[in-house]
Amino acid sequence: MQFLQEFFETFKIADLFAFSGLVMLIFLAFGSKPTTKIQLVGSLFVMSISLYADSVIVYTIAIFIIATLVTELEFLEKIAALIWNRKEYWTYLQGKAKNNEIEDKTKKQIEDDLSNEQIDDVDEVESIDEPEIIPKGIADVLSIPKHDDPAVLVHQALNFERTVLQKLNKKTIPFKFNRLKRKVHLTSNRVRYIVDVIIETKDTHYVIEVKKTDKMLYIEAANTELNSYVDLYRNYLDERNISVEIQPLIIVPKNKNLPENVNDTPIIQYDFQSQSFLNFKSDYLETEYWNKTQTKEESLAELLKVFLTKYSKWAFSPLRIQKWGSLQNDFEKLEIFTSKEIKTVLEELKISGHVKHVTSKKGNILYKINQ
Repeated sequence: MQFLQEFFETFKIADLFAFSGLVMLIFLAFGSKPTTKIQLVGSLFVMSISLYADSVIVYTIAIFIIATLVTELEFLEKIAALIWNRKEYWTYLQGKAKNNEIEDKTKKQIEDDLSNEQIDDVDEVESIDEPEIIPKGIADVLSIPKHDDPAVLVHQALNFERTVLQKLNKKTIPFKFNRLKRKVHLTSNRVRYIVDVIIETKDTHYVIEVKKTDKMLYIEAANTELNSYVDLYRNYLDERNISVEIQPLIIVPKNKNLPENVNDTPIIQYDFQSQSFLNFKSDYLETEYWNKTQTKEESLAELLKVFLTKYSKWAFSPLRIQKWGSLQNDFEKLEIFTSKEIKTVLEELKISGHVKHVTSKKGNILYKINQ
């Protein structure tokens, strides 16, 4: 009885939190997610230490430490804005995106890509006059590729993103960085974006979009979205008086036919076979997109003129150019364009007089060089 009496006389509420933390640590060691363990056990130990200290300053610090474990950065910034009367922190906020937000973003991107890739073109080729040599496979009936179920495409895209995020570390990037943040949400009023990766170095912050595609049309769409992230992130940094360069990057699967850049944004390729990034650079001051004088449309136009000149005895549908043409030597770059892009450029070449169209025996519009 005397022991119990002495125990309760010296017992403090801090002891209860410390003891509870130890007990929970033992139980949680055999289950639960790592983040859950850290949040629960960390909160209990911090409360225990702050109560032992019996100091207002320590109490205040403890509140913020616990808050960082159990809530989002966005909430803490609002508290800080109230305490230090920094109202501008309310405008642009940053935090960790939720899993459902990440999946919703990927799902919307897949849906947009599929709607843009809907094939309303025929797969047809027809000889204009009797050719002396028939190129291999040119007259074969090719099957129109079918897309996987959208749910499967979303799953594949998310897997690619996870693979890339796991590989983005100091060993695979040719420069030192202070911090790498994955799946960041940037918010301004009601506008909310999900950024795949932000890498912070001393002088430069890299804002990165990961995209599982090798088609230029969709890489360009991703770049347009990425530019929105960069603008929002720049405003976020400006409000906090952080002055650094912001460099956008796009990471896609390996394809040797892709250019180094899309509208001045470097394209980084990830090679599944070697499990490495092929063209990460230490700086991006000098970049090259197609070449110094041509746009993507001009490069495609030149490629189509050369292709149709070489196979001048034939007339092609845009889809046949994309499918069969990309398999021919010197025309592999046709693979990275959709039939819709090819058709658009062919129509421009028809207006300029370089290309003309003919009607096939089946009544379809085909294109050939205008000689």
